[in-house]
Amino acid sequence: MKRRGFLQALGAAVTAPFVPLPALARTATAAPYSAAAVHAAIYHAKSRSVFSVWGLAKATNMTPDQAVAVMEHLAERGVLGPLQGTTHGGRWASSNIMQSQTLAKARAARVARELQVKASQTRKLHFDIDLTKLTARLRTIQARYESQQPLDIA
Repeated sequence: MKRRGFLQALGAAVTAPFVPLPALARTATAAPYSAAAVHAAIYHAKSRSVFSVWGLAKATNMTPDQAVAVMEHLAERGVLGPLQGTTHGGRWASSNIMQSQTLAKARAARVARELQVKASQTRKLHFDIDLTKLTARLRTIQARYESQQPLDIA
């Protein structure tokens, strides 16, 4: 197996000078993105003060390459601060357009979702107890008490 890897590396080193430069330039182009992706990223920037490439890609269903391209575009427009970080998915930027109203709405929605989840979890913790036998026994005790019959406690 080591021999195969060595031969592949040797072959790549030998053929690298013969690869045309336009083919290399095509692989380095930015990922295309739509105008809707830009609008979604702007809305994302309004509701968060700091966010990452990975978070933007997850929130807007983009690929990380598209998210990097959109964030660089927004940084050029002044919507975001300069991109920080060195790793591809871990790059982040601060928002220059965060709105406190949007942040308050997002926080209220998150709190409402958490309360709903907590309420559904508490419902699952309670047990449904069948009280029909107890109520029947209490009714017979009440009926005997009203008729003054001696109680049969057993």
